[in-house]
Amino acid sequence: MADCTVPDNIKINLPDRLKNIAAYMWSLFCESTSADSLVEKEDFEFTIEASGSFPITSTFELLLDNNIEEVARIYNLPDGLDTFAKNDPVACCFYLINSLHERLLPKCKLDKFGRYPYKESIQFKNNIIELNYCQNIFNSIFKQIFQQEVPLIKSKIFWSHDIDYLFSAWKSGIIQSIRNRKFTQIPKHIINRLFSHHNWDNLDEILKLEKKFNIPSVFFFLTESGKFHLVNGHIDHADYAIGSLSMVRRIHAIHTNGSLVGLHKSAFPLSYREEINKFNLPIYGNRNHFLKFHINDHYQQIEKAGLQYDASLGFAEHYGFRNSFGRPFRPYNLTKNKPHSFIEYPLHLMDATFTEYLGNSTESMLIKMKQWITSHNTQCVISLLLHNSHMNLWRTGQKSLWETFYREVDNMGLESFLP
Repeated sequence: MADCTVPDNIKINLPDRLKNIAAYMWSLFCESTSADSLVEKEDFEFTIEASGSFPITSTFELLLDNNIEEVARIYNLPDGLDTFAKNDPVACCFYLINSLHERLLPKCKLDKFGRYPYKESIQFKNNIIELNYCQNIFNSIFKQIFQQEVPLIKSKIFWSHDIDYLFSAWKSGIIQSIRNRKFTQIPKHIINRLFSHHNWDNLDEILKLEKKFNIPSVFFFLTESGKFHLVNGHIDHADYAIGSLSMVRRIHAIHTNGSLVGLHKSAFPLSYREEINKFNLPIYGNRNHFLKFHINDHYQQIEKAGLQYDASLGFAEHYGFRNSFGRPFRPYNLTKNKPHSFIEYPLHLMDATFTEYLGNSTESMLIKMKQWITSHNTQCVISLLLHNSHMNLWRTGQKSLWETFYREVDNMGLESFLP
């Protein structure tokens, strides 16, 4: 992932203050376009300077001074995004990839869960949420520098599961029956609780399904239970105890299957390290519960916790590219003028987006997910989140839908990827 080094044949003719950020952007560019093999040729030489095909302009001075608002004013953002991309392409990519526009939103405009709303985003206002916008800019720069098209490299898929609940499907069923005034269904849910399996206690079934298609994944677990209360509601947490013997067995099965376990950071005011310490095993990655975080301090908290990666950067309300980029990256620390030590894996597809926010059935959701993966089957590491509580693998019809989905994605020939 992008750091602050460049090969000897790449010269940086810039003030010292801009050299780190220039090397960072050059590394991102090379990783996303597979330019390394061309750069390594003995006769290739290139100079990064304030102008030319890879300009590191005075915009970066403003950004390093944390004067993001001035950059937005100069380019009339969000409306002037295409002008920004045309006149200052490298800075535009830096701005989008690091979600700098999100730092400008006042807290009073966050949603009821304290999240940055999709409809406030530069992606929504420019209708580019499904566009790998920065990749397209890098592709154009590549063509200018090397006089050829970018080689197409097959995408990879990062499969993951957020484990919010295991044992409370029956409660959810009763609540839905009451809401829908289908009171005669309530006894069925009580009987299921007493005499049948828990519909959401399906981690073994997920592992069997993924083993069938040689897919490793990451299971993100909550360490906290109970409700985190908000001004207008609450956020539910785990219905299981992470340190219980039954959870130890489940986690052991995940590791035996070649998959990984990560932290699903709660909404409670605990540090990441406090929650990580509740696991009896090393934890290297995180995704925030409810995708609740604020970009202004989120990356600093991940860094402070010593995590190797985070996978929280996605919108709950819409699928696509929250930071207009389809690849993992190291977020840039403007204060220290260097990249953070961890890698961010942006989230692109989440089941709850389709079913709870966009009103799709499971069948419709899986069709749309396959279509989206097909549309972005090159130049991406596609991050896919499937909640165990959305995967009904006990009913034959539903299980068949999921098996078909896994099989058809597997047939696309995209390599499964673990952080």
